[in-house]
Amino acid sequence: MSISTPASPNGGGLRQRLLRGTLLKWNEVDGYLDRDGVQPVEGPYLLWAMGDGYQRWKAQTIVDEIIDKPLPDLDQLNGAIPISEWEPGLDGHPRTPYSHQYCVYLLDPNDGQFFTLMNSTVGMKMLWESLAERWEVMRHLRGADVIAVVNLATRPFRTAKWRIKYRPDLKILEWRKPGGGGGDRLAGPVAPTPQLPPAQSASLTPPAPPAPLAQTSAPAPAPAPMLGASTSPQAPPPPPRSANSPGPPPPAARPAPAGEQKRTDGLAFLDEVKPPTLREELNDDLPFK
Repeated sequence: MSISTPASPNGGGLRQRLLRGTLLKWNEVDGYLDRDGVQPVEGPYLLWAMGDGYQRWKAQTIVDEIIDKPLPDLDQLNGAIPISEWEPGLDGHPRTPYSHQYCVYLLDPNDGQFFTLMNSTVGMKMLWESLAERWEVMRHLRGADVIAVVNLATRPFRTAKWRIKYRPDLKILEWRKPGGGGGDRLAGPVAPTPQLPPAQSASLTPPAPPAPLAQTSAPAPAPAPMLGASTSPQAPPPPPRSANSPGPPPPAARPAPAGEQKRTDGLAFLDEVKPPTLREELNDDLPFK
């Protein structure tokens, strides 16, 4: 199964190749990293295109790349190269010169940055095949120009030798298509609204102490205040709390830092697409290749 690749982001002036934009890699220890070792944002991204092809590496450099379809037989391609020219793999044994690379092209709708998630591992192949099938079904149901909005994710899978392992995955948030309606927009975390204390009302002002009664004789001198004692009226002690009494009210929420404020994305030019119904998913007439 293969998904055709739309126009190249470079405008088609250069030769097509597997890697376009910034390379994304994934491993079980570090997760997603770009070519500079920086973790990208989780999303959202537009699933722009998918592709695959063969690459031959030598001395950590690509010396050949085959992307024209149909692809030749991989075993015959590697069998034509003497084993003495094969380089050692991670296990120390010679590895095949050509590898089948599976590519998923992602576009950040907020700044236009282009990414290529590419690898030849079993986990990447599983992700590629799953996305290709789902995209083909949605194109059949909603039109050829439908686009998935995805987040970077991971997913466990069972292997015969290593039991449960993890692989890269793309969580499909929704499907959209070009149109310009731009209903709801995806957004980052929303900062909670700060709760201000209620304004003090005049009726809540404590009453002034009553005026002293008139005395016919000279008042006695007031005793000197004791050191550390408060001269303001003392509030009555609070009633004793029982074991079932509720605790004090929670403090007011603080506003989030500026970096966590809501940010709008670049999905306004895409119309929302209705998700497939159960009847559509069970339709036996859907094409599978």
